[in-house]
Amino acid sequence: MIHLPDSPRQFFSDMLKNPKHKYHARSLKTLRRPLDSQVKQIVQHVKKQLTKA
Repeated sequence: MIHLPDSPRQFFSDMLKNPKHKYHARSLKTLRRPLDSQVKQIVQHVKKQLTKA
């Protein structure tokens, strides 16, 4: 279990920015799925806009 301080966002951000942090790999893995989904949505949107153009 990970102990989170008062500001979980800042703690998570610090883990992502520091490749030497002991939870760096885990934090990247945690973000990968939502980011992949968001990238797919952006690509679909761009394709639609290009088709309209």
